[in-house]
Amino acid sequence: IGGSLIVAPTGEIVARSQGSDDQVIIAEVDLDRCQEIRENIFNFSEHRKPEEYSLITEG
Repeated sequence: IGGSLIVAPTGEIVARSQGSDDQVIIAEVDLDRCQEIRENIFNFSEHRKPEEYSLITEG
């Protein structure tokens, strides 16, 4: 049990819990960098494929 992580949008582990007792881990977040990655590296809207899951979303 345990092993929680904070992972940057780049996949880098920036903080990791130690041991199995209750812990709080913190890390600084560069929101501008997150936005840059969201827009340029993995633009979710470009990868959406509603035709692939429309059968499970239609009533």
